[in-house]
Amino acid sequence: MSEARTRAAPLAGLISAVWLALAPAQADTPCHALPNGFEFCAAGTLWQDAEGFDFEGAVVLEGDDLWLEIMPLPDQMADQSLESMLDSLASEFAQQAMDEGARAPDILNRTRFQTSQMDVIMLTMTEFGNGDDYIVVTAVAQGNGRHLILALDGDAAFSASEMEQTMRNIAELIRPSEEG
Repeated sequence: MSEARTRAAPLAGLISAVWLALAPAQADTPCHALPNGFEFCAAGTLWQDAEGFDFEGAVVLEGDDLWLEIMPLPDQMADQSLESMLDSLASEFAQQAMDEGARAPDILNRTRFQTSQMDVIMLTMTEFGNGDDYIVVTAVAQGNGRHLILALDGDAAFSASEMEQTMRNIAELIRPSEEG
């Protein structure tokens, strides 16, 4: 991953600028079904042509330099507040790093925001691995009483503010499905 990150770094600024310039899609076009009765409507964005696959109940979307994992909320978190859910996830990340003999992620920022369809809280972290440090943004989203976990990661050296804005843009593309 380190070698790929090094090769992709010069393109990171350009790709981020293009991504940040794109407005979230609001078109009535087919959407990708997500766990827990949500859908991802990415027409007109860089995520429109992202390769996607299902993995153990989650949906993974891969772009050129970014990947997004969208997961259902674990049952044991169902009765928690969004803040408590995010605290639980942060504790899991720290424990996982310790179990792997790695340094726990550094928490850089914690932000709560609203989209047109959901309430979202996100955590921006620096993770460490394979001699590199990189920004990861994890969010818990709630809409119509249902929840999703979103995790955004990448190969390129994106700044924390670029990753946070990308997560905000992604959150705008997610909505509760009509069938949900």
